[in-house]
Amino acid sequence: MIRLIFLAILIGVGYSFRHLSWEQLVFVILLALVFFKFFGGKMVEMLFSLPFKAKGKVLRGATATVQSIRPIPAPPPSPTGEDEDEEEDERDTTPRNYYLLEVAISPKPAKGKFTRWEIGELMLQTPGAGIDDEDDACRIKKVEFFQTGAWEEDQGYKIQGEEQVRLTLAVKPGVRELEFRYYFETFGRVVFP
Repeated sequence: MIRLIFLAILIGVGYSFRHLSWEQLVFVILLALVFFKFFGGKMVEMLFSLPFKAKGKVLRGATATVQSIRPIPAPPPSPTGEDEDEEEDERDTTPRNYYLLEVAISPKPAKGKFTRWEIGELMLQTPGAGIDDEDDACRIKKVEFFQTGAWEEDQGYKIQGEEQVRLTLAVKPGVRELEFRYYFETFGRVVFP
């Protein structure tokens, strides 16, 4: 798609320089500038989102089978004092409820270039929240997956197929239901006790 757009632009530029008078060429350039002023941002946004949409397709229509969800006490601060969400946590004074969620993520058979997915890229959001909504209902504090008979902390591995996942969640009070998001794809539901 991107190649076709680029090719069309090149052909249009070549045709314009070859067959138009200078007055017509100035008009075409001004028209193009006006077009890009009003529609260029949307085109750039669309072009930048294409790879993420393609990457997210691997979990389109996936299922999330919740195996257990239970409240847990808030985890102690990191022993190194380095918390990725430390700045965010300082600004957010809302108390949060903590849960340990064990879930099996089962994608449909992959079609296309991307056949693997990353556990660390999963998010949980309020059902129906849009991609541009700043949904802060849930923060995933820890991500683990079941490997060789034990839970291992995620190191950015790419997974192919179904995976058992354990997430430590910090959820705003009053939130009773969330859905998974993987880039532009949403699937599954988590209902809190």
